[in-house]
Amino acid sequence: MDLSIVIVTYNRSDLLAEVVSALRDAGVPLRYSYEIVVADDCSTGEHRRRIDNMGEVRIVRPRHNQGWGANANSGCANARAEYVLQLQDDWRFVCNADRLADAFEFLRQNSDIGIVQLTRVGTDLPVERRTFGREFFRVFRNDRCPWARACGVRPYSDQPHLKRRQFVEDIGGYLEGLPMTECESEFKRRVANQTRWKVAMMEGEPCFIHLGGVSFNPGGRRHGLVRTLRSIPFGESVLEPRLRRAVSWIDHALAKLLSAR
Repeated sequence: MDLSIVIVTYNRSDLLAEVVSALRDAGVPLRYSYEIVVADDCSTGEHRRRIDNMGEVRIVRPRHNQGWGANANSGCANARAEYVLQLQDDWRFVCNADRLADAFEFLRQNSDIGIVQLTRVGTDLPVERRTFGREFFRVFRNDRCPWARACGVRPYSDQPHLKRRQFVEDIGGYLEGLPMTECESEFKRRVANQTRWKVAMMEGEPCFIHLGGVSFNPGGRRHGLVRTLRSIPFGESVLEPRLRRAVSWIDHALAKLLSAR
């Protein structure tokens, strides 16, 4: 088997059905042998019944709800292939399947790449540009700064991506029992502070679009601050963007200072 498609889900069977259907309709993953693994964090009621009757998917489900980190870990741990396409249940495949095949081959043939992001990721890190077939890829340098920088700064993202099982084994799984934003930020720190693997991103139009599902992390501190700012006059239009710019500037300045030492 060439590829395991791991879809992380919880109580969003309607979105999950659309995501799976879009992958199949596009002919993903083309000429490769594959499986679809649905990591269901113990969905309830009608959602559980719809997932169980989806057909042609392998369902991984704990006895009780464990949170996003544990659910993502379970999906990857139960993947049978050497390469994994990981996504959440609210990301729909929208591009030509040939582009995904090119990203897959780029990953397989570049031994220093651990992950290929299939959506846009922003970062201030130095970039090496590589060509593969008809596609261009940005390969990011690991910043090796010890703290957990803002999630949007480091190149790794839990948005749809291809990765090697060896990368997962070397880096380790997500820390479990944390809010999703903290879980992702801690994982990014580990990725940034190792030298074996690099993160790449395929240029051009993203392969997936977000369907707008309610966040798995509605209680995160960052989301709470954003809600507070947006509840006061001029909070969303003035205060929020200025605060974001200030935090980003400080973060980038400190990172560049450390990297120059």
